[in-house]
Amino acid sequence: METRRVVITGMGALTPVGNNVPAFWEGLLAGKNGIGPVTRFDTAEYKAKLAAEVKDFVPENYLPKPEIKRMGRFTQFAVVSAMAAMADANFTLDEAEADRGAEQVRRIRELVANKGDGRFHVFMLNIITPGLKGKPGDSTLMIFPKGKTMLLDAAVTASGHWVVELLEKTGIDRLDYMAASHPHIDHVGGMAEVIDSLHKRGGSIGEFWYPGRDCKGYLAEIRTHLAEGTPFRSFVTGDVETIDGVTIRFYNPSPEDLVGVDDTAMLDVETGNNVSLAMHFTFGRATFLASGDLYAGKEATVAQRFGSALHADIMKANHHGAYTSNTEVWLDTVAPKIVYAISDDDGCYELVERTEKRGIAYYTMGMDGSTLISVDENRNFEILTQKNSTLHHTYKGIIGRM
Repeated sequence: METRRVVITGMGALTPVGNNVPAFWEGLLAGKNGIGPVTRFDTAEYKAKLAAEVKDFVPENYLPKPEIKRMGRFTQFAVVSAMAAMADANFTLDEAEADRGAEQVRRIRELVANKGDGRFHVFMLNIITPGLKGKPGDSTLMIFPKGKTMLLDAAVTASGHWVVELLEKTGIDRLDYMAASHPHIDHVGGMAEVIDSLHKRGGSIGEFWYPGRDCKGYLAEIRTHLAEGTPFRSFVTGDVETIDGVTIRFYNPSPEDLVGVDDTAMLDVETGNNVSLAMHFTFGRATFLASGDLYAGKEATVAQRFGSALHADIMKANHHGAYTSNTEVWLDTVAPKIVYAISDDDGCYELVERTEKRGIAYYTMGMDGSTLISVDENRNFEILTQKNSTLHHTYKGIIGRM
Protein backbone atom coordinates (compact mmCIF):
# COMPACT_ATOMS: atom_id res chain seq x y z
CA MET A 1 0.00 0.00 0.00
CA GLU A 2 1.40 3.38 -1.00
CA THR A 3 1.81 5.80 1.91
CA ARG A 4 1.56 9.56 1.56
CA ARG A 5 3.52 11.98 3.71
CA VAL A 6 1.84 14.91 5.42
CA VAL A 7 3.85 17.95 6.51
CA ILE A 8 2.44 20.11 9.32
CA THR A 9 3.67 23.65 8.72
CA GLY A 10 1.83 25.45 11.51
CA MET A 11 -0.30 24.74 14.58
CA GLY A 12 -2.91 26.59 16.60
CA ALA A 13 -4.88 25.48 19.65
CA LEU A 14 -7.74 26.86 21.72
CA THR A 15 -8.83 24.11 24.09
CA PRO A 16 -10.17 23.36 27.60
CA VAL A 17 -6.62 22.56 28.77
CA GLY A 18 -4.79 25.46 27.13
CA ASN A 19 -5.40 28.48 24.92
CA ASN A 20 -2.30 28.10 22.77
CA VAL A 21 -0.09 25.28 21.56
CA PRO A 22 2.53 25.43 24.37
CA ALA A 23 -0.16 25.60 27.10
CA PHE A 24 -2.14 22.81 25.44
CA TRP A 25 0.93 20.57 25.22
CA GLU A 26 1.95 21.27 28.82
CA GLY A 27 -1.60 20.51 29.95
CA LEU A 28 -1.57 17.18 28.15
CA LEU A 29 1.80 16.20 29.64
CA ALA A 30 0.60 17.15 33.10
CA GLY A 31 -2.64 15.22 32.74
CA LYS A 32 -4.66 18.39 33.26
CA ASN A 33 -8.42 17.86 33.43
CA GLY A 34 -10.28 20.38 31.31
CA ILE A 35 -13.72 19.36 32.61
CA GLY A 36 -15.46 21.50 35.22
CA PRO A 37 -18.76 23.10 36.21
CA VAL A 38 -20.67 24.78 33.39
CA THR A 39 -20.31 28.57 33.63
CA ARG A 40 -21.72 29.74 30.30
CA PHE A 41 -25.39 29.26 31.24
CA ASP A 42 -27.62 28.32 34.17
CA THR A 43 -27.76 24.53 34.55
CA ALA A 44 -30.48 24.51 37.22
CA GLU A 45 -32.96 22.82 34.89
CA TYR A 46 -30.46 20.30 33.52
CA LYS A 47 -29.14 17.06 34.97
CA ALA A 48 -25.72 17.60 33.42
CA LYS A 49 -23.68 20.17 35.31
CA LEU A 50 -20.21 19.56 33.84
CA ALA A 51 -18.57 20.43 30.51
CA ALA A 52 -15.17 20.95 28.93
CA GLU A 53 -15.23 24.72 28.39
CA VAL A 54 -12.57 26.96 26.87
CA LYS A 55 -11.58 29.24 29.74
CA ASP A 56 -10.33 32.82 29.90
CA PHE A 57 -10.95 33.43 26.20
CA VAL A 58 -11.36 37.13 25.39
CA PRO A 59 -12.21 37.50 21.69
CA GLU A 60 -11.42 41.22 21.72
CA ASN A 61 -7.77 40.29 22.19
CA TYR A 62 -7.75 38.69 18.75
CA LEU A 63 -10.59 40.01 16.59
CA PRO A 64 -12.13 43.38 15.63
CA LYS A 65 -15.41 44.08 17.42
CA PRO A 66 -17.49 44.22 14.21
CA GLU A 67 -16.22 40.74 13.27
CA ILE A 68 -16.93 39.37 16.75
CA LYS A 69 -20.56 40.40 16.40
CA ARG A 70 -20.87 38.41 13.18
CA MET A 71 -19.43 35.21 14.66
CA GLY A 72 -20.75 32.60 17.04
CA ARG A 73 -18.39 31.63 19.84
CA PHE A 74 -17.43 28.34 18.14
CA THR A 75 -16.55 30.29 14.96
CA GLN A 76 -14.37 32.63 16.99
CA PHE A 77 -12.50 29.58 18.31
CA ALA A 78 -11.94 28.28 14.79
CA VAL A 79 -10.78 31.63 13.39
CA VAL A 80 -8.43 32.43 16.27
CA SER A 81 -6.80 28.98 16.27
CA ALA A 82 -6.44 29.17 12.47
CA MET A 83 -4.79 32.59 12.80
CA ALA A 84 -2.35 31.10 15.30
CA ALA A 85 -1.54 28.23 12.91
CA MET A 86 -0.90 30.67 10.06
CA ALA A 87 1.38 32.77 12.27
CA ASP A 88 3.23 29.62 13.35
CA ALA A 89 3.78 28.78 9.67
CA ASN A 90 4.89 32.35 8.85
CA PHE A 91 2.04 32.48 6.35
CA THR A 92 0.47 35.92 5.98
CA LEU A 93 -3.03 36.84 4.91
CA ASP A 94 -1.53 38.87 2.08
CA GLU A 95 -0.18 35.64 0.60
CA ALA A 96 -3.41 33.72 1.22
CA GLU A 97 -5.59 36.40 -0.32
CA ALA A 98 -3.38 37.30 -3.26
CA ASP A 99 -5.40 38.54 -6.22
CA ARG A 100 -3.52 39.11 -9.44
CA GLY A 101 -6.66 39.60 -11.51
CA ALA A 102 -5.83 43.25 -12.17
CA GLU A 103 -2.37 42.30 -13.41
CA GLN A 104 -3.87 39.68 -15.72
CA VAL A 105 -6.24 42.30 -17.16
CA ARG A 106 -3.35 44.76 -17.58
CA ARG A 107 -1.31 42.20 -19.52
CA ILE A 108 -4.19 41.25 -21.79
CA ARG A 109 -5.01 44.91 -22.43
CA GLU A 110 -1.38 45.51 -23.39
CA LEU A 111 -1.43 42.50 -25.72
CA VAL A 112 -4.54 43.79 -27.45
CA ALA A 113 -3.17 47.33 -27.79
CA ASN A 114 0.14 46.08 -29.19
CA LYS A 115 -1.47 43.47 -31.47
CA GLY A 116 0.17 40.57 -29.65
CA ASP A 117 3.70 39.94 -28.44
CA GLY A 118 4.72 36.98 -30.61
CA ARG A 119 3.45 34.44 -28.08
CA PHE A 120 0.26 32.40 -27.87
CA HIS A 121 -1.89 33.14 -24.81
CA VAL A 122 -4.65 31.01 -23.25
CA PHE A 123 -6.76 32.66 -20.54
CA MET A 124 -9.07 30.63 -18.30
CA LEU A 125 -11.53 33.24 -17.13
CA ASN A 126 -12.91 33.15 -13.59
CA ILE A 127 -16.67 33.05 -14.19
CA ILE A 128 -17.78 31.92 -10.73
CA THR A 129 -20.96 33.72 -9.70
CA PRO A 130 -21.70 33.63 -5.93
CA GLY A 131 -25.09 32.13 -5.11
CA LEU A 132 -25.51 30.57 -8.55
CA LYS A 133 -27.35 27.25 -8.43
CA GLY A 134 -25.49 24.97 -10.80
CA LYS A 135 -22.14 25.25 -12.55
CA PRO A 136 -21.04 28.57 -14.04
CA GLY A 137 -20.02 26.96 -17.32
CA ASP A 138 -16.95 27.34 -19.48
CA SER A 139 -15.06 30.17 -21.16
CA THR A 140 -11.53 30.52 -22.53
CA LEU A 141 -10.06 33.56 -24.27
CA MET A 142 -7.15 33.09 -26.66
CA ILE A 143 -4.85 35.80 -27.97
CA PHE A 144 -2.76 34.79 -30.95
CA PRO A 145 0.84 35.88 -31.67
CA LYS A 146 -0.16 38.86 -33.82
CA GLY A 147 -3.08 39.91 -31.65
CA LYS A 148 -6.07 38.13 -33.14
CA THR A 149 -8.59 36.92 -30.58
CA MET A 150 -10.82 33.89 -30.09
CA LEU A 151 -13.44 33.34 -27.41
CA LEU A 152 -14.14 29.65 -26.88
CA ASP A 153 -17.52 29.42 -25.09
CA ALA A 154 -19.05 32.18 -22.98
CA ALA A 155 -20.33 30.66 -19.72
CA VAL A 156 -23.86 29.94 -18.57
CA THR A 157 -26.34 32.80 -19.02
CA ALA A 158 -26.05 34.03 -15.41
CA SER A 159 -22.24 34.21 -15.64
CA GLY A 160 -21.97 35.82 -19.06
CA HIS A 161 -21.51 39.23 -17.47
CA TRP A 162 -18.00 38.20 -16.38
CA VAL A 163 -17.03 37.69 -20.01
CA VAL A 164 -18.53 41.05 -20.96
CA GLU A 165 -16.63 42.72 -18.14
CA LEU A 166 -13.33 41.13 -19.20
CA LEU A 167 -13.69 42.29 -22.80
CA GLU A 168 -14.54 45.81 -21.68
CA LYS A 169 -11.65 46.05 -19.22
CA THR A 170 -9.11 44.69 -21.70
CA GLY A 171 -10.25 46.92 -24.55
CA ILE A 172 -11.38 44.06 -26.75
CA ASP A 173 -14.08 45.45 -29.03
CA ARG A 174 -13.67 42.82 -31.73
CA LEU A 175 -13.51 39.07 -31.38
CA ASP A 176 -11.99 37.71 -34.56
CA TYR A 177 -13.47 34.32 -33.72
CA MET A 178 -16.22 33.16 -31.39
CA ALA A 179 -16.46 29.40 -31.01
CA ALA A 180 -19.04 27.19 -29.33
CA SER A 181 -17.45 23.89 -28.32
CA HIS A 182 -20.98 22.47 -28.28
CA PRO A 183 -24.46 23.99 -27.88
CA HIS A 184 -25.16 23.42 -24.18
CA ILE A 185 -26.37 26.34 -22.11
CA ASP A 186 -23.36 26.36 -19.77
CA HIS A 187 -21.12 26.98 -22.79
CA VAL A 188 -23.24 29.27 -24.98
CA GLY A 189 -25.62 30.91 -22.50
CA GLY A 190 -23.63 34.14 -22.25
CA MET A 191 -22.91 34.53 -25.96
CA ALA A 192 -25.85 36.76 -26.86
CA GLU A 193 -24.92 39.17 -24.05
CA VAL A 194 -21.30 39.23 -25.22
CA ILE A 195 -22.28 39.89 -28.83
CA ASP A 196 -24.75 42.64 -27.89
CA SER A 197 -22.16 44.30 -25.66
CA LEU A 198 -19.59 44.35 -28.45
CA HIS A 199 -22.08 45.83 -30.89
CA LYS A 200 -23.04 48.57 -28.40
CA ARG A 201 -19.37 49.53 -28.23
CA GLY A 202 -19.07 49.59 -32.01
CA GLY A 203 -17.36 46.20 -32.08
CA SER A 204 -17.93 43.01 -33.99
CA ILE A 205 -17.49 39.24 -34.34
CA GLY A 206 -15.37 38.08 -37.27
CA GLU A 207 -16.54 34.46 -37.53
CA PHE A 208 -18.65 32.05 -35.50
CA TRP A 209 -17.52 28.40 -35.21
CA TYR A 210 -19.55 25.42 -34.00
CA PRO A 211 -19.70 21.60 -34.37
CA GLY A 212 -22.55 21.43 -36.86
CA ARG A 213 -25.47 20.76 -34.53
CA ASP A 214 -27.80 22.88 -32.39
CA CYS A 215 -29.69 22.12 -29.17
CA LYS A 216 -32.97 23.72 -28.10
CA GLY A 217 -32.40 26.40 -30.72
CA TYR A 218 -29.63 28.05 -28.67
CA LEU A 219 -27.36 28.64 -31.68
CA ALA A 220 -30.24 29.75 -33.86
CA GLU A 221 -31.01 32.42 -31.28
CA ILE A 222 -27.36 33.46 -31.02
CA ARG A 223 -27.22 33.80 -34.79
CA THR A 224 -29.94 36.48 -34.66
CA HIS A 225 -27.62 38.61 -32.50
CA LEU A 226 -24.73 38.44 -34.96
CA ALA A 227 -24.35 41.06 -37.66
CA GLU A 228 -25.86 40.06 -40.97
CA GLY A 229 -23.37 38.17 -43.09
CA THR A 230 -21.16 36.99 -40.22
CA PRO A 231 -19.70 33.62 -41.31
CA PHE A 232 -21.32 30.80 -39.31
CA ARG A 233 -19.00 27.86 -39.86
CA SER A 234 -19.20 24.22 -38.75
CA PHE A 235 -16.16 21.97 -38.45
CA VAL A 236 -15.53 18.23 -38.41
CA THR A 237 -12.58 15.87 -38.08
CA GLY A 238 -9.87 16.63 -40.64
CA ASP A 239 -10.57 20.33 -41.00
CA VAL A 240 -7.57 22.65 -40.57
CA GLU A 241 -7.35 26.41 -39.99
CA THR A 242 -4.41 28.76 -39.43
CA ILE A 243 -4.48 31.96 -37.36
CA ASP A 244 -1.38 34.15 -36.89
CA GLY A 245 0.92 31.20 -37.51
CA VAL A 246 -1.01 28.89 -35.16
CA THR A 247 -2.34 25.76 -36.87
CA ILE A 248 -5.68 24.43 -35.62
CA ARG A 249 -6.60 20.82 -36.40
CA PHE A 250 -10.01 19.37 -35.62
CA TYR A 251 -10.23 15.84 -34.22
CA ASN A 252 -13.93 15.80 -33.30
CA PRO A 253 -16.74 15.47 -34.24
CA SER A 254 -16.34 13.10 -37.16
CA PRO A 255 -18.92 13.33 -39.96
CA GLU A 256 -20.21 9.93 -38.83
CA ASP A 257 -20.88 11.31 -35.34
CA LEU A 258 -23.40 13.73 -36.78
CA VAL A 259 -25.42 11.24 -38.83
CA GLY A 260 -28.90 10.97 -37.39
CA VAL A 261 -28.13 13.48 -34.63
CA ASP A 262 -30.79 16.20 -34.65
CA ASP A 263 -32.01 18.69 -32.05
CA THR A 264 -33.96 15.95 -30.29
CA ALA A 265 -30.95 13.65 -30.03
CA MET A 266 -28.87 16.55 -28.73
CA LEU A 267 -31.17 16.78 -25.70
CA ASP A 268 -29.37 13.72 -24.38
CA VAL A 269 -26.51 15.20 -22.33
CA GLU A 270 -23.88 12.64 -23.31
CA THR A 271 -24.79 12.82 -26.99
CA GLY A 272 -24.53 16.61 -26.93
CA ASN A 273 -21.22 16.55 -25.09
CA ASN A 274 -19.74 14.01 -27.47
CA VAL A 275 -20.15 16.22 -30.54
CA SER A 276 -17.86 18.80 -28.91
CA LEU A 277 -15.21 20.35 -31.08
CA ALA A 278 -11.78 18.87 -30.32
CA MET A 279 -9.40 21.64 -31.37
CA HIS A 280 -5.63 21.09 -31.39
CA PHE A 281 -3.49 24.24 -31.62
CA THR A 282 0.15 24.08 -32.74
CA PHE A 283 2.49 27.07 -32.43
CA GLY A 284 6.04 26.11 -33.30
CA ARG A 285 6.87 23.33 -30.84
CA ALA A 286 4.09 24.32 -28.41
CA THR A 287 0.67 22.66 -28.44
CA PHE A 288 -2.75 23.13 -26.82
CA LEU A 289 -5.84 20.87 -26.87
CA ALA A 290 -9.41 21.89 -26.02
CA SER A 291 -12.09 19.22 -26.43
CA GLY A 292 -15.22 20.62 -24.84
CA ASP A 293 -17.12 18.11 -22.72
CA LEU A 294 -16.12 14.77 -24.26
CA TYR A 295 -17.09 11.78 -22.13
CA ALA A 296 -14.80 8.85 -21.36
CA GLY A 297 -16.17 6.60 -24.11
CA LYS A 298 -15.66 9.25 -26.76
CA GLU A 299 -12.22 10.05 -25.39
CA ALA A 300 -11.27 6.40 -25.89
CA THR A 301 -12.50 6.43 -29.49
CA VAL A 302 -10.66 9.64 -30.39
CA ALA A 303 -7.50 8.50 -28.57
CA GLN A 304 -7.46 5.17 -30.40
CA ARG A 305 -8.01 6.82 -33.76
CA PHE A 306 -5.46 9.64 -33.52
CA GLY A 307 -2.97 8.55 -30.88
CA SER A 308 0.13 10.71 -30.58
CA ALA A 309 -1.32 13.36 -32.89
CA LEU A 310 -3.27 14.50 -29.82
CA HIS A 311 -0.13 15.22 -27.78
CA ALA A 312 -0.45 18.66 -26.19
CA ASP A 313 1.58 20.65 -23.68
CA ILE A 314 -1.55 22.43 -22.42
CA MET A 315 -4.87 20.61 -22.10
CA LYS A 316 -8.22 21.99 -21.09
CA ALA A 317 -9.81 19.28 -18.96
CA ASN A 318 -12.86 17.75 -20.59
CA HIS A 319 -16.28 18.32 -19.01
CA HIS A 320 -15.04 20.77 -16.36
CA GLY A 321 -12.71 18.17 -14.90
CA ALA A 322 -15.63 15.94 -13.88
CA TYR A 323 -15.50 12.21 -13.11
CA THR A 324 -17.14 11.47 -16.49
CA SER A 325 -13.99 12.33 -18.38
CA ASN A 326 -10.18 12.75 -18.39
CA THR A 327 -9.46 9.04 -18.05
CA GLU A 328 -6.06 7.43 -17.63
CA VAL A 329 -6.13 6.55 -21.34
CA TRP A 330 -6.89 10.12 -22.36
CA LEU A 331 -4.19 11.64 -20.17
CA ASP A 332 -1.60 9.12 -21.34
CA THR A 333 -2.49 9.76 -24.98
CA VAL A 334 -2.51 13.55 -24.77
CA ALA A 335 0.47 13.53 -22.34
CA PRO A 336 -0.02 17.14 -21.19
CA LYS A 337 2.39 19.10 -19.05
CA ILE A 338 -0.33 21.52 -17.90
CA VAL A 339 -4.02 20.83 -17.35
CA TYR A 340 -6.61 23.43 -16.43
CA ALA A 341 -10.19 22.66 -15.44
CA ILE A 342 -12.93 25.27 -15.63
CA SER A 343 -14.62 24.05 -12.49
CA ASP A 344 -15.84 25.96 -9.43
CA ASP A 345 -13.99 23.49 -7.19
CA ASP A 346 -11.04 21.16 -7.80
CA GLY A 347 -12.65 19.26 -10.70
CA CYS A 348 -12.77 15.78 -9.19
CA TYR A 349 -10.52 13.83 -6.87
CA GLU A 350 -9.68 11.25 -9.53
CA LEU A 351 -8.29 13.94 -11.83
CA VAL A 352 -6.29 15.49 -8.98
CA GLU A 353 -4.71 12.07 -8.33
CA ARG A 354 -4.11 11.32 -12.00
CA THR A 355 -2.34 14.61 -12.65
CA GLU A 356 -0.27 14.29 -9.49
CA LYS A 357 0.75 10.76 -10.45
CA ARG A 358 2.00 12.01 -13.83
CA GLY A 359 3.69 15.17 -12.60
CA ILE A 360 1.21 17.38 -14.47
CA ALA A 361 0.79 20.98 -13.33
CA TYR A 362 -2.95 21.16 -12.54
CA TYR A 363 -4.99 24.36 -12.26
CA THR A 364 -8.69 24.91 -11.64
CA MET A 365 -10.88 27.98 -11.68
CA GLY A 366 -12.21 27.22 -8.21
CA MET A 367 -8.77 27.01 -6.62
CA ASP A 368 -6.58 29.28 -8.77
CA GLY A 369 -9.16 31.75 -10.06
CA SER A 370 -8.46 32.94 -13.58
CA THR A 371 -5.25 31.60 -15.12
CA LEU A 372 -3.18 33.13 -17.93
CA ILE A 373 -0.85 30.73 -19.75
CA SER A 374 1.59 32.26 -22.25
CA VAL A 375 3.91 30.26 -24.49
CA ASP A 376 6.40 30.97 -27.26
CA GLU A 377 7.32 28.79 -30.24
CA ASN A 378 10.05 27.04 -28.24
CA ARG A 379 7.72 25.87 -25.46
CA ASN A 380 8.83 28.42 -22.88
CA PHE A 381 5.81 28.82 -20.62
CA GLU A 382 4.75 31.55 -18.23
CA ILE A 383 1.77 31.02 -15.94
CA LEU A 384 0.04 33.78 -13.97
CA THR A 385 -2.81 32.74 -11.66
CA GLN A 386 -5.28 35.07 -10.01
CA LYS A 387 -4.91 33.33 -6.64
CA ASN A 388 -2.37 31.28 -4.75
CA SER A 389 -3.26 27.61 -4.57
CA THR A 390 -1.62 24.51 -3.17
CA LEU A 391 -3.79 22.33 -5.43
CA HIS A 392 -1.72 22.31 -8.59
CA HIS A 393 1.54 20.46 -8.89
CA THR A 394 4.56 22.31 -10.21
CA TYR A 395 5.90 20.54 -13.25
CA LYS A 396 9.68 20.28 -12.99
CA GLY A 397 10.45 19.17 -16.52
CA ILE A 398 12.05 20.96 -19.43
CA ILE A 399 9.13 22.79 -21.03
CA GLY A 400 9.77 26.18 -19.48
CA ARG A 401 9.24 28.53 -16.61
CA MET A 402 6.73 27.42 -13.98
